[in-house]
Amino acid sequence: MRSPFPLRPLSFILIALAVGPALAGDPTTQPISAARNEIGALLRKWSAEGTAAGNAGDWYDNRDRGHSGLNLAPWPQIQKVEYSDEDRQTRRDWAAQTVLLNKVVFGNSSTSAGNATGGSNIRMYYVHPRGLPFLYAEYRGDNLYMYPEHVDHRPGHNGTPYWGDVYPTNTPYLIASQGSSGSDQPFMRAVPSTLAAFRPEVKKILVEKGLLMPTVQMILRTTNKQLKDPKEYLTGKAHPNVFDGAWVDDLKMVKMAHAITADTIPPMVLLRLVEEEDAIAGRDFFEERMIREKLADTPAVIARIFRAAARSRRFVVSAEESFDVNKRPLTYTWVVLQGDTTKIKITPRNPASSVAEIVVQYPERRPVQPGSALESNRVDIGVFVNNGAYNSPPGFLTVFGLDNESRAYDDGGRLLEIGYAMGESALTVSKWKELFDLLNGDADAGHLSVGLKLLKSRFTDSQRAILKVAGEEYAPVSTSVTTTEQLRVSAQAALDQADKESKPKAETALKAASLAHQTVVKQADDVLNKTRPGLDQPVRPLMESVLNELSADPTFYAAHPKIMPLLAGADGGKKATIAGDRKRLIALGIVKDQPGDALEFTPIRPGPSPVIERLTRYEKAQIQRFNADVIARLLLPGIITPIWRDNYVDPRLTAAKSWRDVYHYDAAGARTGWTRYDGDKPQEFDAQGRLALEKDADGHPSMFQPVSYERQRTSPFSLKCITPGGAEDPSHRR
Repeated sequence: MRSPFPLRPLSFILIALAVGPALAGDPTTQPISAARNEIGALLRKWSAEGTAAGNAGDWYDNRDRGHSGLNLAPWPQIQKVEYSDEDRQTRRDWAAQTVLLNKVVFGNSSTSAGNATGGSNIRMYYVHPRGLPFLYAEYRGDNLYMYPEHVDHRPGHNGTPYWGDVYPTNTPYLIASQGSSGSDQPFMRAVPSTLAAFRPEVKKILVEKGLLMPTVQMILRTTNKQLKDPKEYLTGKAHPNVFDGAWVDDLKMVKMAHAITADTIPPMVLLRLVEEEDAIAGRDFFEERMIREKLADTPAVIARIFRAAARSRRFVVSAEESFDVNKRPLTYTWVVLQGDTTKIKITPRNPASSVAEIVVQYPERRPVQPGSALESNRVDIGVFVNNGAYNSPPGFLTVFGLDNESRAYDDGGRLLEIGYAMGESALTVSKWKELFDLLNGDADAGHLSVGLKLLKSRFTDSQRAILKVAGEEYAPVSTSVTTTEQLRVSAQAALDQADKESKPKAETALKAASLAHQTVVKQADDVLNKTRPGLDQPVRPLMESVLNELSADPTFYAAHPKIMPLLAGADGGKKATIAGDRKRLIALGIVKDQPGDALEFTPIRPGPSPVIERLTRYEKAQIQRFNADVIARLLLPGIITPIWRDNYVDPRLTAAKSWRDVYHYDAAGARTGWTRYDGDKPQEFDAQGRLALEKDADGHPSMFQPVSYERQRTSPFSLKCITPGGAEDPSHRR
C-alpha cells in the first residue's frame, strides 16, 4: 500500500467543482462495451434496443497515480478525471477525495497510512468531524469511491496479528474493500457496467434525484454472493462495513440494474434524530473541550461514540422523511445488524414503525457475526424502507464503544467502575532452545526449578514426550539460526566498509547471507508451528496458552508460596520491578496497602461470594499483568518475555487516560461521586465532577473545585485533569 499523509488534516470542499478535460471524441459515438463476455454482450444488446443508458457522462477518478488503476478499455464511453502537474505537486490527486465533483463519478485510491499513523482513507473520513457529511454529499451527488481497509478490518487485537474492526461507524457512502492494494479492483470493474445497464429514463431520474449511488449500493448488497436467501438482505450479512471482492457478482448487478423501471425506482431511507439523552463532559465522560458523543448526524447515518457513564443510551429516530419518487407507500424495518441483540431494544413509536425508540447498552468487544474471528466494539442498527418493488439501501444508527475502557455495572445497572488504559497481558517465549532444555532435563534448573516444576505440571507424560521430540528437532535448527545471523551481521559490516569496486560483491554476499538466515528462521518456526498428533495445538500456541492461563489465574501468586522466597532472594532490578507492579495495584485500589509482599485484593463488588468471583474484568487484567511479570522475571527469567498492550482506539476519537474511577452511591441509590485512582493518592470527586479539596470532621469531602481536562502538550494523545488556581467560590462548599 502506498501511504497518504498520516494523520493529516482533511479539508473537505462541499461545493461542486468541474472535473478535468474530457477525452478526445464524443463518448456517445463509442460502443457501450468492448468486453468479450456475457456482460458485454448484454450491454451491447440492450444498447441496440435503446434500453441501456451506457456510460456517456460517467467519469472515472483514479487517486493513486495508477497504482491500482482501472483499465477503461472495456468501457469506451467512460471519461477519466485528469490532474495537472500543479495538482500532483500539491497532492490534490492523491489518497482520499476531498472535493465533490459535479459529474457522475466513480473512483478509487489504493493508499493507506499505517494503523498507528492514521489508518485507511476510510478511517480518516470516519473520524474527521466533517468526514461523514462530506461522504453523504458524495453519496447523493453521484460520486462513489472505493478504498481498501488495508489493516483496519482484520482478525486480531492490538496488532496480534492485527487490530480487529477499528472503524467507529458503518456507512453506505463508500465501498470499503477487504485487503490492501488492488482489492478495490472487483468493485471498480462492477460499477461501470452497472451504471451502463440502467435504462436511460431510470438513470436520468436517479441522477436528478441523487439516488444513483444509493441504488448502486443497494444492488451491490442485494446481489452479494455470500447471501443465500433474499431475506438475508435485512441482516448484518448483507451490510458489513467492509466487503470482500470475492462476493461481487457483476452479472447479477448488471441484470438487476437493467430490471429497474421508472415506476419501480428503489426508495431512499432518510433518518432524523428526534430525542437523545445528553451526556455532560466532565461529569459523564472525560475528554478535552469540544469532544462530545456525537460523531455525525447525516441523513443516512447517525453515529455516536458511547462515552457516558450510564449503562445504556436511548435514542428516538425517525425515518418519516424517507421517500419514493413514485409516491409508492413505504414499509419500515429496523434491525440489529451487528451487536448483542440481548442488550439492544428497538421499540416502534407509531403504527407505521416509521419512528423507533432504540436503547443500546454499552457495547463490549465481540465477534462482528456469530462464529467470526473478527471482533468489534460497535453496534450497527439498520433501517430500511421498501416500496413494494425494492428495498432501500441501508440507513444506520451506529454506537461505538471504547475498547481502552473497561466497565463494571451491578445487577441494577449502576456503574461501579471505569478502568481506563485497559489492555491485555501476554507471555511469549523468547528463548525456545533454553526452554526445551529445561523441559527435557538437559540443563540444571537451579534457580529456575520452581518455574520448571510449575510448567511441567501443566503437561501430561505423553505431552512432555512430544515436547521432547520437538526440542530435539529444534536444537540443530536453532544453532543454524544463530550461525546464519552472525554471518548476516558480518556481511552487513563488510558492505558498510566496502569501497566502490568491492561493493557489488559485498551486496551479493549480504543478499545470500540474509536469504540463508531467513530460510533457517522459517525452518525453526515450522518446528514450533506444525501440527503434532497428541497435541491439541502446535507447540508455540500450546506453550504460550499454558503460560497465559497461569498468569490469568488471580490466585496464582498466593497459591504458590515458593514465589515469595524467590522474590526475597532476587537481585535488585527484579525486586524493583515486582515492587513497582505491586505499587501500581495499590495505586489503582485493587490491592490493600500493607507491609510485606503479599497481595490482599480489595474488589469493588460487595457480597458474600469469594473474592476471586467478585473481581471485575479490569481488576483481573491488572492482576494478570502482575502475575505475568512474576513468571517472566522470577520463575523463568531470560526465557519468557511479558508484554502489556493498551487496547488500541484511534487517538482522534479519545485521549488516553491513566486512571481508574470507582463510583459511590447513597442509600437511595443516587450517585454521590467517585474515587479516582491515579498515582499515589486517591482523589475524590462529587457527582458533578468537582474535585474534593477538604474534608469535614467526619472525613467527608466538604469543599470542591471544578476541574477541566486537556490533552498534554508533551504527549498529544494523553489527557490530564487540570485544577485551576485561585480562591474558591463559597458555593463549592457542601
